[in-house]
Amino acid sequence: MIQDAKYSENRNLTAVELANVVKSLRKTKGYTQEVLAELATISCRSVQRLENGKGSSFETRRAIASGFDLDDIDCFNKAYNLPDLEKLKNREEEIQVNHVTLPVQRLNSAKLLYELIEYSQMDITDSTSINNKDAEMTFAKLIDYFRELREIKQEMSEVYKISTYPEIQEYIDNLSSLSFSLVCAKRELPIRWGESEKTVTQHAVYIICCPSDCVPENIAVPKNQSFQL
Repeated sequence: MIQDAKYSENRNLTAVELANVVKSLRKTKGYTQEVLAELATISCRSVQRLENGKGSSFETRRAIASGFDLDDIDCFNKAYNLPDLEKLKNREEEIQVNHVTLPVQRLNSAKLLYELIEYSQMDITDSTSINNKDAEMTFAKLIDYFRELREIKQEMSEVYKISTYPEIQEYIDNLSSLSFSLVCAKRELPIRWGESEKTVTQHAVYIICCPSDCVPENIAVPKNQSFQL
């Protein structure tokens, strides 16, 4: 889901959103619909209608907040800064048209990362999800080392290649200890050299550092992405 201020608005919960919130809170507290209705001093039918997304009155929403013993009995009647569903829908449709989705692979070992060194001719990195200075520095050092090794990969012996594994793994493990993970995706991209109209296809890898509890299954990248060197 896109999270950006320009895709949000100050609004009340929709009937469906409110239904999901009330249903989730009721189940968390271990209440049946009948118990919630009794605590809120409203009919069970009113609870059922609300949880089915059929809408509810101001008084019903206030009664249910009281039934949950919430401090703010008007919490279900207030406006909050929430996603603008129409803008999100339009943005996601735009992404589908102008982007391609790539599956990602977790990078949790030096061997996997080294396979990217051997495959790739260029890389695109993303550290925008890092909110930790130590993790940011560790990721930067790893990428620098990754690029250094790629530059000399043709001259490296198998023994030297294996000797680089411990340092690569140390970077990966340090990120993991800071609750960050690495993922990657592969793609072939056209490269145009100078003013020439001719392009050469290059193997590119996307390397992303993200919180370990928020690892994507795929990434969206520009469909017509190309580079001029």
